[in-house]
Amino acid sequence: MPTYDDALTTLDTELGRVHEVFAGLTSDDWTRPTKLEPLDDTKPHWTVFELAGHFDISIGLTNMLMAEPTEGQPGRDRASFFIFPRAEVAPVVYDYAYTMVEGRIPADMPDVLHETFTRAVEDARERPPAASAKIEIYRIAYDPSGPDTGTNRHLNREMIVLRNTGSTDRNLGNWLVRDLANWRYRLPAGFKLKAGRCVRIHTGNGSDDGNDLYWGHGWYVWNNTGDRATLKNKVGDVKDRCRYQDGHASVRS
Repeated sequence: MPTYDDALTTLDTELGRVHEVFAGLTSDDWTRPTKLEPLDDTKPHWTVFELAGHFDISIGLTNMLMAEPTEGQPGRDRASFFIFPRAEVAPVVYDYAYTMVEGRIPADMPDVLHETFTRAVEDARERPPAASAKIEIYRIAYDPSGPDTGTNRHLNREMIVLRNTGSTDRNLGNWLVRDLANWRYRLPAGFKLKAGRCVRIHTGNGSDDGNDLYWGHGWYVWNNTGDRATLKNKVGDVKDRCRYQDGHASVRS
């Protein structure tokens, strides 16, 4: 069975081919009627232009569903496309396509579709199935031993550790770590955390690599008396939280 990453590679490839077709159309091509028959036979068939708008709506809806997952019956599946009766869905979808292309010209559509398709693939990579890989705050090493001298060496003994508990590598580029005082650290673009491995984010300065990253902060971030860390992915979803009080181990909350 193909893996989740395999499926995303296929999706990326096929959406790319759809984009290439639309990008190669002539002015006459955009105005050609499609063979899609509206439920109301008094209305005209979509042109290729409206069909492109429908692609943008459909993939855009997928992006919305990924961003705000909810409980309940899905509106579509791979077998029936739309689960709900066509008489209810088709008129709405038909009108949406015209709304989508209103105020646009055919020359706009390839760029619109490219942006929507790219976002769909990127967001899907940011939201893999829960079983495939979970990124968690493993621990916070606060109040390192010795006086708070503020030297770079001492600052780097303070750290927060992230762990990939899954079986696949994860791209954590532009993920965000912050504390209660809203000090923020954004992981480098393209940074990947290997399956089953940890990365230490040190408070001070240093040279980043696959195991150690450096906040570049000039003073201690994690309060000795208690604090809370929040981890967000690059689109702002909270992936984990961890809190602690003085003298107690850090716990997720």
